[in-house]
Amino acid sequence: MVGVDTVLEQIKPEYHAEDLIYGKKTERQKFYKRLAERSTQVNQDYKPFCHRCCKLDFEEMQERMWKEKGVRTGATQMENVKIPDFNFEEYASVDKFNFKSRTDVIENKLIDSVRVQIATGEFRNYLCRRRNCGLTIQIPIEKIKGEKK
Repeated sequence: MVGVDTVLEQIKPEYHAEDLIYGKKTERQKFYKRLAERSTQVNQDYKPFCHRCCKLDFEEMQERMWKEKGVRTGATQMENVKIPDFNFEEYASVDKFNFKSRTDVIENKLIDSVRVQIATGEFRNYLCRRRNCGLTIQIPIEKIKGEKK
């Protein structure tokens, strides 16, 4: 006959001390921080970066590893499953996007007490080839003039 204590011990999930520390960041939170840094870096170069696809692919990889390995991953929560080498460059290359359209950025300026509409840059619209995510990049006019030279 099996005792109640042995049954309860089998039901209880194993908790690791590191998972119970208050305020400790999960692997997913660490990834989100790296993703924001990489996205900002690419956006400062005025190039497309599919933030949404990158995030979804990482979450899918974590879920797949969690389902394949289960508790053997050493993590008690799916958010703590480590992905060893995640390639951000895959989501930042220009050939992964279809160029959709280009429109001017028009702003109203007050020059000599007269409102004048001036083009201060342009919007470039892209579509991601993987999931058709729409991306828009605003490029200032100085950067555009530098490209044409």
